[in-house]
Amino acid sequence: MLIRNQVYEATVSDYTAEGQGVAKIEGCAVFIPNAIVGEKCTVRIEKAQKTWATGKIVELLEKSPHRVNRDCPVAKLCGGCDFWHMDYEEETRLKADRVLQALNRIGGESLEELPILSSPTCHGYRNKAQYPVAAKKGRAYTGFYRAGTHSVVESGRCLILPEITDKVKDAVLDYVNQYRISVYDEQTGKGLLRHIYVRRGEVSGQILVCLAVNGRKLPHVPELIDRLKKIPGFATLVLSVNTKNTNIILGDEFITLYGPGYIEDTLCGLNFRLSPRSFYQVNHHQAQRLYQSAIELAGITKADTVLDLYCGVGTITLAMASAAGKVIGV
Repeated sequence: MLIRNQVYEATVSDYTAEGQGVAKIEGCAVFIPNAIVGEKCTVRIEKAQKTWATGKIVELLEKSPHRVNRDCPVAKLCGGCDFWHMDYEEETRLKADRVLQALNRIGGESLEELPILSSPTCHGYRNKAQYPVAAKKGRAYTGFYRAGTHSVVESGRCLILPEITDKVKDAVLDYVNQYRISVYDEQTGKGLLRHIYVRRGEVSGQILVCLAVNGRKLPHVPELIDRLKKIPGFATLVLSVNTKNTNIILGDEFITLYGPGYIEDTLCGLNFRLSPRSFYQVNHHQAQRLYQSAIELAGITKADTVLDLYCGVGTITLAMASAAGKVIGV
């Protein structure tokens, strides 16, 4: 059994599904964040069990050619992006390998390789953001949770989001700080604002803003709406009432403060109405490629009936309907 806080030398040989490096030290599997296959490093053991352990890189002895400098200044702290210490080529390779292993081991296949459709960009692709709100010394701020915690890592600009999404967040924050809107405290259960939720239609450009609050009212609503109206595409403002002691972001009651309470967007040539609770693929470009590839590889024809057994807003069901004779969404 490895010894906690002791430093060992190791070579990274594999990845977990979440992208952590895996090394074998004295027959024990050690999980190492921010490590890349092929790298040799010294590792300090942080937690040790009989068959596995977790560790942290102390020094890189041999660096992978796939290691890159993170574009985001808080990527190492924030729990939002697991792969930004490696180039996209290595990220797609490991993801394809994980799927290949699952198909062969669990699915009983005997595939030798699995092609992957890489995204044209890793920047600005997400059409939805859910920012937790925290406060320090009377100032509200947002970011994303540190991995495995509810500690908010402050971030001014998230590079996987469109810039306008962050501008919406900044406008809400300015309003919160100007009018001293209280911020929810998980420990005490007091405070009003919990999360800032922003959804943007990739094609329509329409923007939905939803504030998750510990109550049913929001002060200075006209002033907030005036700020948001200055942002191109702003279409609706909704309150999500969540007074429960829970880590679930949205509550069960929604109060529309401005606009229709939803936005519209187009996917695969089909129009969809999106409310805060609607499930909708966050990467619009890749979703369209995914659906079209599924239709082609499955060989779906008008003679087929297709079952969509995990139907959200209906994007898969309706996309399949263009090729199939009948589609049933459940």
